[in-house]
Parts: sequence; C-alpha cells; structure tokens
Amino acid sequence: MKQFPDILEGYQLGLLFGLTPAQAKRAIQIYETIRLDAHWTNKRNNYALMVDCLYLLGKKYKTGITALKVVDITKQQRGYGTQPMPHKWQNQYKEMFE
Repeated sequence: MKQFPDILEGYQLGLLFGLTPAQAKRAIQIYETIRLDAHWTNKRNNYALMVDCLYLLGKKYKTGITALKVVDITKQQRGYGTQPMPHKWQNQYKEMFE
C-alpha cells in the first residue's frame, strides 16, 4: 500500500477534484511547503495532507468538490477512501490558502 504520494498522483487527483492544471500545481506546492516546514507536526500522513491541500483549493475555487466526493475519488484511485480533515491543521497555515 503506497503511503507517500508522488507529484503525478497529486496532479491527477487535483484534476479529478475539478482543479485546473495551474491550481493543482499550486496545491502541490502548498503541500510540499507544509510537509517540509520545520513546524509541521505530521497530524496527517503525507497522502492525507496532499488530499487536504487539493480539497482546500477545490473549495477555494468552487469546483464543487465535497468531502464525500473526495472519499469516492480517493477510493477509486487507491482502493481506500481518504476523508479530508484540514481542520486538524489548517489554522497554522491558513494564509497559504487565501
């Protein structure tokens, strides 16, 4: 079971979440910035963090993505659904999503 997402997987998920290519790229950049931040406490594993970042940008750009759709899409892609839970960490990084 693959836990660490690669950039291509994140890009594909972003498109499935309704993001444009540029928006998906931005979400991945945010994910990388957070993941590598010395203050990141790993409240979510890397795959879940990427899903959260893509989900937050999907909400920002009003793609129509919902938590249920995220679970369905990630289940189709990996065989198990991932529930977006950015509320566990986003206050610390909210300026990145504005």
